[in-house]
Amino acid sequence: LKENSIEKQSEEELVKLIKIDNNNEALLLLLSIYKPLIISKINSFCFNDCDFEDAYQECVIGLYRIIFDYVPNKSSFRTFSSICINRILISLLRSKYSKSNIPEEAIVNLDESLIVADSETPELILERYHNYEDLLSNIRKQLSSREYNVLLRITDGLSYGEISKEMGITVKAVDNA
Repeated sequence: LKENSIEKQSEEELVKLIKIDNNNEALLLLLSIYKPLIISKINSFCFNDCDFEDAYQECVIGLYRIIFDYVPNKSSFRTFSSICINRILISLLRSKYSKSNIPEEAIVNLDESLIVADSETPELILERYHNYEDLLSNIRKQLSSREYNVLLRITDGLSYGEISKEMGITVKAVDNA
C-alpha cells in the first residue's frame, strides 16, 4: 500500500519526501524515473563506452545533489534537473578535453601547422589548404554562430575583453561560448 502511494506521487512530491523524510523508496523511484533521461543526455553528448559509466555515475550523484538544491515554484523539477544534468556533462567534457588532459605530443600550434616548407609542392600546399577548410567547415557545423565567431577571434589572438567589445557581448558570454 505504501509503495502504491509513493508511485503515484509527482516528481516534486518525491523530491519533498527525499528532502524532508530522507525517504529511500522515493529516491530509488526518482532515480529510476530519471535513468532514461540521463542515458539519453549522455548519448547526445557522444561519450564513448568507457566514459559512459563514469558519466552515468556522475549524473546520478549530481541528481542526488540536485534534489537538495531544487527550490519548488521557481521551475519544475524536470526542467531544473535537465539543465543541471546538462551542466554536469558539459563540465565532464571540459575536464576531459582540457589542455592539461591532452598529451603534449598531440598539441600542435595552429600557426606552425600553416607554415609552408620550402620542399612542399604546390599540390601538397593545396591539399593542406583544403584539409584546413574542411576542418573549419566541420567546426562551423558543430558550433553556434556565436561560438564559431568567438573561436575565430580567439585563434586570431584576441583577448576575451577585445572579443567582447568587438562582438558587443559580455565577457561572460565570450567565456561561455
